[in-house]
Amino acid sequence: MSVSIRVGVLADRDAILALNRAGQRRSCVAEVDGALAGYLIAFGAGFSALYADLEGEAARRDTPRIVCELNLRPPNPRSLAFHERRGFEEVGRMEVSDGRFVALLERSIARRPRVS
Repeated sequence: MSVSIRVGVLADRDAILALNRAGQRRSCVAEVDGALAGYLIAFGAGFSALYADLEGEAARRDTPRIVCELNLRPPNPRSLAFHERRGFEEVGRMEVSDGRFVALLERSIARRPRVS
């Protein structure tokens, strides 16, 4: 199986929403000053490739850390093991209004050396 990463486009919207409905009861977005600024969803074999791409982009932008949440209720031990292998550490826990209990995870991103 071959996995490739590309920039999402408007034509991907319906497929993204279908994946989201199939795998989760809600979606998460990032907002900056009330405007949509980010969205990430990943399922199946492409999950590791998406994270590698995200981590690389964070390093290129000198973003100091990336964060995520993962389900503790209902439990998701495979996701926990995946995130631990990628260097994520738990920084908190939160009860979500839809009945889930989640761990809040964070991973530091190595800063790229500045070239003079």
